[in-house]
Amino acid sequence: MAKNVKKKTAAPKKVIAQKKAVLKKAAPKKVVSKKAVPAKTIPQKAPVTLPLPATKKYVQFFDSSFFFPTSTTEGYADDFQAGRYTTTDEGTLQAPILLPVGAKIKTITIYYKNTSDAEMQANIVRKSIDHWASTEEYLVSYEGLPAGTGIAPDYFAATVINHFANAGKIADKYLYYIMISNCGSVGETRKNVRGMRIEYTY
Repeated sequence: MAKNVKKKTAAPKKVIAQKKAVLKKAAPKKVVSKKAVPAKTIPQKAPVTLPLPATKKYVQFFDSSFFFPTSTTEGYADDFQAGRYTTTDEGTLQAPILLPVGAKIKTITIYYKNTSDAEMQANIVRKSIDHWASTEEYLVSYEGLPAGTGIAPDYFAATVINHFANAGKIADKYLYYIMISNCGSVGETRKNVRGMRIEYTY
């Protein structure tokens, strides 16, 4: 008699399809790390150094009409081309020094007439805008204006001042001016201020 042999039943189609899908899955790709590419460096331009502006020399003239007495009781008179004097003997005439901050005074030339036998004096001074200055801070320069100088018949004279505190530099927050003392007139004697010349760099 023939033995009963069990027939193998085929696997369902769905299971077969799932197996095939698993087999078809690709193996995981190897991750290759990329080396970081350095960013392009932009070359830095060297800073442009501009040349410093050249210091220039300047000259200013101030007529005697810039000078006025330090006191209203002194008064003044104009002696035409001979300049200005105080109507009170031994008076003082003063004028501002109009220069920009940072300028350096090189010379100040005083033009005057002095037919007396007494010396006149020139004081260059400054005052602070916010405090009372000490004597050292106040005085910029001093110079005597000798008597009996100048050539006849006019006796016009000139004295050059070339020494100044702080090398003549005009500092910020200060007011500069010049005082000519011992001016005046007695008879035909004259002690006049005719003007000044300022040479400076800036």
